[in-house]
Amino acid sequence: MRYVTESELRDEYAACPFDTYRLAPDTRLTPGARQFLVDFRITFDAGTALPRAETGAPKPDDQRLCDSFLDDVRVLGAKLCLLARRSCGISRGLSRACYAAGAAWRQGDPGGVVLDAEDDEPACVPTPASDLHPIYFEAALLDAELVRTMHFWTSAKADLAEETRDRMETWVHEARRVRYEIARAIAKAQEEVDHG
Repeated sequence: MRYVTESELRDEYAACPFDTYRLAPDTRLTPGARQFLVDFRITFDAGTALPRAETGAPKPDDQRLCDSFLDDVRVLGAKLCLLARRSCGISRGLSRACYAAGAAWRQGDPGGVVLDAEDDEPACVPTPASDLHPIYFEAALLDAELVRTMHFWTSAKADLAEETRDRMETWVHEARRVRYEIARAIAKAQEEVDHG
């Protein structure tokens, strides 16, 4: 199984812009690559998932998958740091949690933060009400991106080398804790609005 990364698509698009993109049967898109195609309104055929290759088949390029995983972690880290700065005067808890994870993830360290939060992943982050500060909508959007990326890497972990798989598992655990902080901040803000 081969994974097409966002940087590959950007390079191809820079060389010769395209309106459609067709994946080979044995390839998948990373979350960043899929978002690139959506952002540029490029239609694409995601193809159908193929059964895993037998043990004698060639292994995927582990370094490439690891690099792609770290790219996703770094991008999410940058977005968390930005959210931390924007939420600084609005929600200290949200700002602190986002900055702690974001700073570590931007450095490519998916296991570099310990957050004081529950281990339970929220079933879903509450949708902010219209009377809440817009920063909570931004937090909910970032939560959705965390969920998509977590699901992608969890489903792709069978194709990862053991070391990368362990890093991914650590990151998923941290991402759950960040999601918990986002959900807690939104619920607290809504409760404050509801109770005046």
